[in-house]
Amino acid sequence: MRCCLQVLLPFWLIALSGCTQLGQATIETMGEAVTSRSAKTPVQAEVDATPFAKLWLEIPELGSAIMVLGRSVDNRRFWATSSQQVLVESDGLVIRSSGLPQNLSASRWEGFNPFAHGLHRLPQNATAARIVDWMPGYYAGVRLLTRYSRPQITAIEINGVSTRVMYVEEHLVAEAPARFRATNYFWVDPDNGKVLRSEQQLTPEQRIRTTLLKSWWGR
Repeated sequence: MRCCLQVLLPFWLIALSGCTQLGQATIETMGEAVTSRSAKTPVQAEVDATPFAKLWLEIPELGSAIMVLGRSVDNRRFWATSSQQVLVESDGLVIRSSGLPQNLSASRWEGFNPFAHGLHRLPQNATAARIVDWMPGYYAGVRLLTRYSRPQITAIEINGVSTRVMYVEEHLVAEAPARFRATNYFWVDPDNGKVLRSEQQLTPEQRIRTTLLKSWWGR
């Protein structure tokens, strides 16, 4: 992925431009927004070069890249790199992916959604469950039992700026036939619960790290 960051594919942008901040006239500008590549988080000047919301994606086996917000609808945000890695997230949780070695095909909650409720408001040992599908392997309908640690105040550095956050751990246990355990980590804005940084296990073998470089809500 480090060597493939050129220009977002026009057909992808055209397909998304109907219900998004991006119109046909912004395709060239958006392409420029993702041409920067580095093994380290980009400097603030790169982030501020274009107005689009941006996410920093790190994948152990592929490298790192800037993602640009291409669409937001029904509380789902579609992020993409120019080398065709795509994440769909809702309230900071990735619910679909494509272009990775393993991909999350779907994710849906059974009742209570702690991310929509706000991770910063969760009590100690709050629990929930969601159903996920992924490929390859054609696993469908795998139930994940989740448990959350009480949010703790800490600070992280994003582009050289110390940011006050709440830190939350999500402990996962997958039921049969998958049977795996993992821990996801979320650093959230203590005022509104927005996820600023995360480490998420999308599938048993696919882990990613994200950092929000430029928000879409104006902060």
